[in-house]
Amino acid sequence: MTPSLTNYSAAMKKIPVTFVLVGGGHTFQALALVDRLHQHVQPAYIGFKDEHISEHKIRIPGPYFKVLSSLREVRKKNLLSLFRKALPFFPAVVQSTRALRKTRSRALIACGGGPAAATIVAACLTGRSVIYVESLSRTQTHSLVGRLSYLFFADLFFVQWKEMLKLYPKAIWAGRLF
Repeated sequence: MTPSLTNYSAAMKKIPVTFVLVGGGHTFQALALVDRLHQHVQPAYIGFKDEHISEHKIRIPGPYFKVLSSLREVRKKNLLSLFRKALPFFPAVVQSTRALRKTRSRALIACGGGPAAATIVAACLTGRSVIYVESLSRTQTHSLVGRLSYLFFADLFFVQWKEMLKLYPKAIWAGRLF
């Protein structure tokens, strides 16, 4: 964590933090973190225009922004398929950057999922700390966004299974979220 984030916490009591709500289990994990941290953070949320359930699952109120989704699962392994899936990535980075500026958050917390990739990149471009929690479902293998976040973007990287420390040796293991 950056020193400015620590100083901000001491002065303001609650740190403004944006949580990425990708959908399904990823949203469940992110909201479990909000439940645990809500006394220390002022949450804001970034969801995706093609996912309509996450917004209704929020229990701790905060601003909610919808952006374009990026990097959904690529089933075909050919170059054309990858290009088509990656095409929305750049507009998603622009929309995520705008949303992050409106939140005025100091950090972004993501719990996995391909659609979060553009928001993670936008957080880095806007100088926010990135905290990445590898998905609970990852017990033996990397995820694409997890691997990229670990190598290039995350200021803090958490795994939920001790066995994952073999794949991410500099990660922090703090147990499961629930």
